[in-house]
Amino acid sequence: MIVDAALDLHAALLPLLSVVLTRRANEFATLCEIGCGSGRLLRECTERLPQIVRYVGLHGSRAQTQLNRALYREFPIRFECMGLLDWLATGAVRGSIFLTDADALQVVDAAMLCAVWRAWRRSLHPALLAIAIPIPPGSASGVELPLLTDIRRHAQAVLYAIEMSFANRQVCLVVAEF
Repeated sequence: MIVDAALDLHAALLPLLSVVLTRRANEFATLCEIGCGSGRLLRECTERLPQIVRYVGLHGSRAQTQLNRALYREFPIRFECMGLLDWLATGAVRGSIFLTDADALQVVDAAMLCAVWRAWRRSLHPALLAIAIPIPPGSASGVELPLLTDIRRHAQAVLYAIEMSFANRQVCLVVAEF
């Protein structure tokens, strides 16, 4: 059996999203995974988050996007070879959930990230961000992660920020509303 720690880590966000979706029925219909990789998490989302009606996977590789389209053609998932900013400009809709990890956002510079926060807060409101943020080894207890501080500054509310040990590392699972 192949264990995919990254997939398992991101899947740990799904119960948190399920709680939000149950409490706020009919507000969120689209789930967009930023940096969807193999697409397996999106496939799992189709089973575990039935409230969602539209699933989108963004990936920077045309070859991986084509492979995902072929592998998951029986699932209601749309795979696109584009970055987050392009998706926000061309396909994103109000009531979207954006699922990712901190690595996927590191390729976006600070000014662009501010544009993302602004789009989520304004034109796409309500929007949710579900993100796994690694906690660097040796981090002082009680010191907030810079990305979490940035999310708190721009989000309307941070619904969950849960630190946990996962695959021999510490992570913070965050669900924030914009």
